[in-house]
Amino acid sequence: MPNRVERERLEMVKKVTPATQVQYRIQGRYELRIEGRMMVSSVRGPWNIRAVKGYGVASAELIRSLAGAPWVVLAIISGEPLHTAESIDELATMVRHHRELGRSGTALVFDEDSAVFRIHQLMLSKIYTLSGEPFYFAEDEASARAWLDQQLTSQPVSQS
Repeated sequence: MPNRVERERLEMVKKVTPATQVQYRIQGRYELRIEGRMMVSSVRGPWNIRAVKGYGVASAELIRSLAGAPWVVLAIISGEPLHTAESIDELATMVRHHRELGRSGTALVFDEDSAVFRIHQLMLSKIYTLSGEPFYFAEDEASARAWLDQQLTSQPVSQS
């Protein structure tokens, strides 16, 4: 009969999910659309690297239609707003690339309250700061759109 410490260790082992079961599962969902010079991105977390890469592929065609002139992103965020470390790096790389295509700013609106809202703000601030992207955390969609309109009007007409 195992002693108490051995029983606790066995119980812990039973609760650990093998990495092979979660390694390739995509977390996060997104819906994308274009409104004028704005890409509206409704996203739901948590996010892992596979979700970010999927988002990149899905957004590529839309972004091609915006490239060559300034454009902006309105991100409406819901769900658990967490990113894995590798997804943060991937998203920062993606945003840097988008900036080469005319991306001029991102406004973010949290669609629902979350216990980890401040943590997510810090993560996203890091992503956009690393990318050189102007960003704004808005209280509501109307103020986000107003800020984005201001970003667009302050940009030169053509990007090189």
